[in-house]
Amino acid sequence: MPTLPLSDDAWSQVRHLFPYSDARRFGRASRDPREVLNAVLWVVTQHERWQHLPADYPPSQTCYIKWLQWTRAGIMSEALLLLDLYSETEQQLERQLEEEQTA
Repeated sequence: MPTLPLSDDAWSQVRHLFPYSDARRFGRASRDPREVLNAVLWVVTQHERWQHLPADYPPSQTCYIKWLQWTRAGIMSEALLLLDLYSETEQQLERQLEEEQTA
């Protein structure tokens, strides 16, 4: 299981799943996906709520929205497989997604 924040080796395994460009399309510049992924993995592995995300991570709302997008697109499942976290977190991810959709 990788430690958080992700090491350079762990990030290099999943980097291709999270394209990032510094070019601004409109509005605020987008967050570095590595920072957001670290925050998402913290919430999932610690079994915490988004509101309890520590202040040294990006805003919880940003992380939650990205988590939803990545989960719906199948990116989170693939990243968890590559990081050897799939078996222990996939059920929790599915449960969180179901709770959010019914709320």
